[in-house]
Amino acid sequence: MPRTRPKPITIDNPQLEAFLEMMAAERGASAHTLAAYTQDLLALDVFLQSKRRTYLNAGVKDLQQYIASLHKAGLGARTSARRISSTRQLFGFLYQENLRSDDPSHGLDRPRLPKKLPKYLTEEEVDVLLEAARDNGA
Repeated sequence: MPRTRPKPITIDNPQLEAFLEMMAAERGASAHTLAAYTQDLLALDVFLQSKRRTYLNAGVKDLQQYIASLHKAGLGARTSARRISSTRQLFGFLYQENLRSDDPSHGLDRPRLPKKLPKYLTEEEVDVLLEAARDNGA
């Protein structure tokens, strides 16, 4: 199935807009990556607004509460990990651009991702490999 271009989202936050522009210009992020970051960081923005905080004055405790809210909402480990990664990159950017004097995301724990099970061969694939080995004199 062909991938479609994500619909543009209106952003009314200068820090988020600057971060996304940097991601596109300096890191060459794709439209899909930018859309994912936008959704992740707008969700963070909504959470922070509910605490009367912003990207510029949020602290470690605010971000820890945000992560706890992700777990409470039942988000999967991969989704939580992506949101935490988005958060860390945004706050790292704000710190590097001197928009913040600190990076409250620096010590955030990442959720442990489940290990993928190894792929296995079917019985027919094993037979083909064994036959090929016999044919090659192994």
